Formats: sequence, structure tokens, C-alpha cells
Amino acid sequence: MSQQHSAIDFFPQYDDKGFFSETPTETSGYPSPKATRKPTIDLSTKTHIPEPWLSGGSSRYAVPKKGEPWEKCFKKVKEYDEDMFEGWREEVDNLLIFAGLFSSVLTAFVIESYHGLQEDPNEKNTFLLEQLLIQAHNGNAQGTPLPTSSFSPTSTNIRVNVFWFTSLSLSLATVLLGILCMQWLREYQRNTPLDPKDAISLRQLRYEGLIAWKVPDILMLLPVLLHFALLLFFLGLIDLLWSLNHTVAFFVSIVSGLVLAFLLATSFLPALQIFFINDNALRRPQCAYKSPQSWAFHRMVTWIVWSFGRTARIGQKLPFWHVRYKRFISNKNWVDHDLAWYEARRKDAADSRKDPTDDSRQDIVQGLAWIDKNLGQTVDMIYAVYHCIRDLPSAFSQHVVSQISEKTQAHLNSKNMTTYLGSTSEEEHREIMAALFLELNNRTYPQLDQYQVESVVSILNSRLHAEAKEDHNVPIMESFPFVNWPVHIRTLPAELISQFLLCVKHLVQQGQLPQEREDDTWIMIQGFLSSPSTGAQRQHAHLALEIIAAFESNLPTVGKSEDDERKDLSDARRKVRDYVGRITRVLSQGELGDLEPSARRIVSAIRSRMESVGGTSVILLPEEQKRWNRMVKGVSGDEK
Repeated sequence: MSQQHSAIDFFPQYDDKGFFSETPTETSGYPSPKATRKPTIDLSTKTHIPEPWLSGGSSRYAVPKKGEPWEKCFKKVKEYDEDMFEGWREEVDNLLIFAGLFSSVLTAFVIESYHGLQEDPNEKNTFLLEQLLIQAHNGNAQGTPLPTSSFSPTSTNIRVNVFWFTSLSLSLATVLLGILCMQWLREYQRNTPLDPKDAISLRQLRYEGLIAWKVPDILMLLPVLLHFALLLFFLGLIDLLWSLNHTVAFFVSIVSGLVLAFLLATSFLPALQIFFINDNALRRPQCAYKSPQSWAFHRMVTWIVWSFGRTARIGQKLPFWHVRYKRFISNKNWVDHDLAWYEARRKDAADSRKDPTDDSRQDIVQGLAWIDKNLGQTVDMIYAVYHCIRDLPSAFSQHVVSQISEKTQAHLNSKNMTTYLGSTSEEEHREIMAALFLELNNRTYPQLDQYQVESVVSILNSRLHAEAKEDHNVPIMESFPFVNWPVHIRTLPAELISQFLLCVKHLVQQGQLPQEREDDTWIMIQGFLSSPSTGAQRQHAHLALEIIAAFESNLPTVGKSEDDERKDLSDARRKVRDYVGRITRVLSQGELGDLEPSARRIVSAIRSRMESVGGTSVILLPEEQKRWNRMVKGVSGDEK
């Protein structure tokens, strides 16, 4: 497959002379981080080793592209909005119907109750007639003014009318707010003649406004208003009946009290459950009484607990329930609450500022990050978002990836990574962001591994090229195009495995493999040296031996003269001993077959290395010497 550069130009071992066949050279001391040490072991082989893949060429394992990705993302977003609004519309419609019926019933009670707030004309006339009769009977003089009646509503009448009129007002307010919300949602969904990419940006602009101006919260407030209106109606009814007949009031109070107690209990229990659960991992059945009013109470309790923690003195031990409530402080709704609850269980089980505008606030950046977080439930959607990210300018794609994962954001914001990205081409920058995006999703979708690893291999090989030409001064080991080391390498296609092993070998040769990644590398080597049988497996095993040889070439060699520094000698012995321990483990795995000659050359070179820093008896403990001798015998037959 054609490349922009020939790999032989900067990886000369891939010429016709055979793979890794340079003349052995003497090396001593410690290699500099950027130095490439020539191998000290000749592992020439007839096995065909392919040239390294580079960035800029066509992809062997291209991420599938089904249809137009921007259109697919917009269609998925539109479906999400329609489902969300359909639920809101159904709830508001039901509330409006109930509010209308309730208002009609309540009006009948109000028509009768408001008379208690003013004097009855019939009663006033009756009072005046009584006074006239009294005067006539007593023979009072004509013209004597009649006494006036002094009317004052009873406290019961005042309370009942306060309850019922307030209840009616809340019911009608619910109807008004419901109609307004439906108008807002209708404008939100109004179609615009834009291409899918611009439509996603416009939708994100509208969605952020919807959230920022609390439209979902207002919709959640509607059933709360109706519940409060019902509560006031029952209070007024009970108050009125106790003033009329105690027997009737008693039975109505019992029924109303039970309804009220049930309403309050179902509202309070979801929040109080967290306090009473004796399990910080929350491995208890979750209370299912989720409603707008219970969410309001939950937020109130959580805020009170959080405020208590913020006002605590430094060093003061917070109570156990503060830790439980703290994980829910940032929740916006019951869905967030459920996810936080699930995360607590899962963890327990797993025991640039820029002018004039900030790219991270671009609507398309926010929109793609939102789509990945909320709609990336299928691998096809991941493919679509991937291609959208590749289509964006590199600065935008970097912000999208950063907003998806805080860990990745920290990696990208590190000093060395920032310096390196500032010196890359636009295409390479995009490829790095695409590789990081694939890594963010490959745990959920393992089929993404091959696409991510191919990107990583191409990027690293190109960087090794630049390293050899001294095109940049940012160490590869401090600016990898991934956060976590690829762990599913053995499940990938054979040629991709070969490319990854080649890449690792050159990272080791140039001293660019981070020390914390060495354990992963040796585990990988051990797996490939376990009884290779097929041609591809033998090729991978040979490349694993090449990595071992690269590790050996970077080991320090200290002479035996009196001028040697003791510290350097001690450090050299420690590194050689650690290397010998790793070699003993990996070369004891299965039968190497036709690769045994290469293994014997490695063993011989290690023995020479140990002699250069004091000898086997000085480097290894007695038990380690026994394991070493057993491994040598298995690899070399009669060698000891």
C-alpha cells in the first residue's frame, strides 16, 4: 500500500538484508531519553515483517460510514426531542383535564362559601322587622332610629374561603402555566430549512436555553401546584364540617388524613431513604416513589446536607449521611439520581483561554458532546459521531473529546501534550482526537479496538519518524495519543497486531516507553510467547523477542574499574536483575519451536550483561538463580 514516505527511509532495518540485522555494537552507560540504541543482539529471520503504517495514508480498518453522519446525528436528536416532548405533552394534557374538572367542582363549593363573608339581605330585613315589632309593642315614639345590625364573618368562614379561593387560584394557574409551556415547546420544535450540521447547532442553542430558563422545572411544578390545591381543598372541607357536624367531620377527616399521609410519605421517602440505609454502596432496593414533589423535597434535603458540610470546620469529621447525600448534589433530575445510585453500586462492585471566542462554547461542540453522552447507546451512533468529529476543525474536535471525559481533558491539557498538539498538522491533530474518541467508547464497544489501535500505530510511527529527524522536541512518552494502554491487542487482526508490536519495539528502542507501561508490555510479550503455532503467531512471537532485545539494549553496562561510581553500579545491578526476572517468566512459557535460536542469543546476551555488572551470583538471589538456570535449560538444552 502506498505511503507518503518510505518506511525504509527512517526504519532502515526493513530493507532486503533482513529484519533487525545490524552489526552488533558495544554500548555502555545510560541512554539519553531521545537516543536510539543500536541492538546488541542479531535476531535475523526470514519471517516477513511489514513496513510500519504511517499517518496520511489510506486506512486498512476504516471506521464504517453508513449514510451521512451529520444527518444521522440530527435525526437521532430529533427523535430524542420528540419522545421527550411527547411525554411532557401527555402529562400536561392530563393535568389540564384534571385541573378543569377540579376547578368546576371547587367552584360549586366556593359559590356557597363566599356568602359567609357578607351579610345576608334576608337576614338583615328580618332583623329590622323584629326591631319594628319590638318598638311597636313597647309603644316607642315614632321616629326613634332603629338599631343597626353589626355583621362580622366567623373565623371558620374566613379560613374556609381562604383555603378554597387559594385552591381555585392554584388550579387556574396550573391551566395557564400549562398552556404557556405548550407554546414554548411548540416554538422549540419549529422546523428550520438548515443542513443537518447547522440544524444540530441551532437545536443545541435552543436546548441550552430550554435548560437555562428552567422550562423542565416549570413543567415539573404543574403537578405540585395541583397537589397543593387539592390539599387546601381538603383542609377547607374539614374545617367547614367541624363547624357544622362533628360526626360527619370525623369520618371525612380520617379519609382526608390517610390521603394526606400517603401523599406526604411518598414525597418524603425517596429523600429520607438515603439517610436510613445502612450501606454506603447503596445496595438496597431503591425507593420508586419518584414524582415532581418528591424531587423538590429531595433537592431541599440534599441542599441542606451540602450546606452543613460546607460550614463544617476544617478537620471536623462529617457524619456518615453527609457522604451519602454528597454524591447526589449535582443531580438535575431523577435520571441523574438513578445514574449516581448505579455508579455507587458499580464502584463498589469494581472495588485555554482563546480570543475572540472560546471554541469550547461553540454550539456544534456542545451538541456533539451532548449527543455522545445521551444518545451514544449503539455502535452505529458512535460511528456517526466519530465521522462528525473527523469533519470538524481540530480545535473543535479537541473540545468535543475533552467535554466527554474529564480524564481525557486532563491528558490533553497537560503541558507536553499542549505543546505537541500546537506543532502538529491539522490532519494529525484530527486523527489524535478521533483515536481518543474511539478509546472513550471501546470499553462499551470492543469492536472499536481495531480502529483505535490502527490510528495509534499510524500516529506513533509518524512521530517516531519525526523523532528520528528531530522534527520536534516533545517526548513521545509524555504525549501519547491515548490515555490507557490498549489491552485487547491479541483479539485484533494479525497484521494489525504485527504493526502494534513493531511500534512498541521502536518505542522501547528510543527510550520512549513510559516506565509505568512496562508491566503491560511484558504481560503482552508473555502472551505472544505462549506456544506459537501458526505462521502469524510465530511472527508475533518473533516481534515479541525483538521487543525483549530492545529492552536488553537499553540496560546499563558499568565497567569494573576502580573509578566506577558505586551508585551507578548499584542502579545498574537493580535494573539488570529486574530485567532477568521478567525474562525468566516470559521465556518459560511453552515451546518456542524455530524461534529458540533467537531466544538463545537473547539469553547469551543477558548472561554477558550480568557479567559486566558483577556476575550472576552477585545479581541474583539463590532462588532466582535456580529459576534462571531452569529457564536457560529449557531454552538452550544443555546450557547452564
